[in-house]
Amino acid sequence: DNPLICASEIDRLVDFFSSNPCDYAYNHIPKNNHYPDGLGAEICSMNLLQEIYDQATLPAHREHLFNYIWDHPTQYKICTLEPPAGLAHSQLKLDLDTAEDYKNLMKKPYRITMSASDIVNTALKG
Repeated sequence: DNPLICASEIDRLVDFFSSNPCDYAYNHIPKNNHYPDGLGAEICSMNLLQEIYDQATLPAHREHLFNYIWDHPTQYKICTLEPPAGLAHSQLKLDLDTAEDYKNLMKKPYRITMSASDIVNTALKG
């Protein structure tokens, strides 16, 4: 549901996670950050994936495993990667959840080769 995920932003997230003491880090939604919804990702260690697999029993946690972390925030160190200034547009919705989202995304000339900055600038153009 995130057709505009940008490799450079995933690379930034991996670097951030590798250099900070996090159990889980994200830049994928405007939840306590300023990234547009739909440009980023989430990351955790393989050990934490195994822990969630072993402990999560609710269907919502089995389907969207990182919800388990959000529902148990005191058990995990959650780190938020903030975007560079040019990408800080949390009002933008670039993910694809509904038919209306699809129609809105199709109105713009997005391309797979676009940088995150190009995607945001295209989205901001009226």
